[in-house]
Amino acid sequence: DLVTEADLAEVEAEIRQINAVAPIIRTQQAKVPIEDIVGIRGFSLDRVLEADAEFLRDDQDHQHDSSVSSVGIECGGECE
Repeated sequence: DLVTEADLAEVEAEIRQINAVAPIIRTQQAKVPIEDIVGIRGFSLDRVLEADAEFLRDDQDHQHDSSVSSVGIECGGECE
């Protein structure tokens, strides 16, 4: 909404470093058709294993990035 094209390009480049195949949806005021973000079956274990064959190993060390978070929304009935 309030960023320059250069700022958008910088943020999108950072997203591509994290996930090269994630769809990027440019919006205004965060308005996105719900079908573009819900039920898209975006995770593919096969694709992850192609990129990192050791992904499912139990004995590997890993770290969680505290700057990454998620939000869940629960709605009673239908969401509009």
